[in-house]
Amino acid sequence: MKKTAWLVLAVIFTLVIGGCSNGTTGGNQKEPGNEPGSQGTAKYAQEFRGEWIRMDTGDRWYISGNSITVNNTGTAPDVTLEKTSENVVVATGANAKYTLFAARIANASFTAQVVLLDDASRSVLDRAAGGSGQRPSVKVVNNKQQSSMVIQPDTNGRIIVPNQIPRDPLVIKPESSEWGNVKIELIPDFGSDQNMGVIPITQGDNFKVSLVSDSSVLDYYADGIPSDYTFELENIGETYCGETGWELLWNDNEFSYISGNKEEDFTNIAPGEKKRLTVKLAPKLIDTETKNKEVIVKIRNYDSKSKQVRRWEDAVSINYYKAPVPLQFSSQKQVQGVIKAKKGKSYYGNL
Repeated sequence: MKKTAWLVLAVIFTLVIGGCSNGTTGGNQKEPGNEPGSQGTAKYAQEFRGEWIRMDTGDRWYISGNSITVNNTGTAPDVTLEKTSENVVVATGANAKYTLFAARIANASFTAQVVLLDDASRSVLDRAAGGSGQRPSVKVVNNKQQSSMVIQPDTNGRIIVPNQIPRDPLVIKPESSEWGNVKIELIPDFGSDQNMGVIPITQGDNFKVSLVSDSSVLDYYADGIPSDYTFELENIGETYCGETGWELLWNDNEFSYISGNKEEDFTNIAPGEKKRLTVKLAPKLIDTETKNKEVIVKIRNYDSKSKQVRRWEDAVSINYYKAPVPLQFSSQKQVQGVIKAKKGKSYYGNL
């Protein structure tokens, strides 16, 4: 895996010479507004929510319903916001104006499948495959935004979650007192074709798989170069797991396997504990500018409550770009501004 500051194929440029501004110039769903409070009470409207780059300094302003934080620590001055284009906001304070450019705004969406693992009316395999029948509605909560939406899965358990802020942690939990102790954490990336796998609902052992990303890795490139990928399985249930196993699978047209252990059996993992598998994969080249590739995870678990072996499949979706290309420009003055990459990600430059 490799990183880059802003060299991404097919970028869109938003550059300002000498400074941009300074201190002187799925299923049925319902969104109940901006919690806490109703839709009309929030200080900042939905169109401003997310992370924005202040173009003269590179500071990152995170705007929620009622507050603005700067670089995850400080607080922005009291401002009013005006959107001058889809990706540009002018923030006006008592003595200054600030130009902000979109870095992470609510343009990500993903699908997932809600699976009931404790429904005795259908076989375990039928439940894992989707089957039929009603699933409980689920609430998708963004604690950072203090907002949520309630979604009803379709008859196959599928949900479509729109208008999310990329890389904001989400909590998904059933809207049912029977399943009140169940919650699953997900982090969507940029893009609209992400499959976040299975949302398993059960009272006993419960597991969710995710990709562990090195903090230095900003982007993944489908360049055929082998890299290590670490997958993490966490017991998100409330009981110690019985005999359990997991196995990583992928489409050979998407990845070349190089080395590493693809499967493991274990037992007696406490709630909150995790297991990891690291494999070396070479992502094969893609024809489009971006593409999500999936790693499928087969999970097998003996549940002491039901006395059954439960099997289901999770999925991890990885967003790939084509290989990066050099970006060169020249100027007689200092250049400050933002380079906007495909799917909405933005980087700040001060050269």
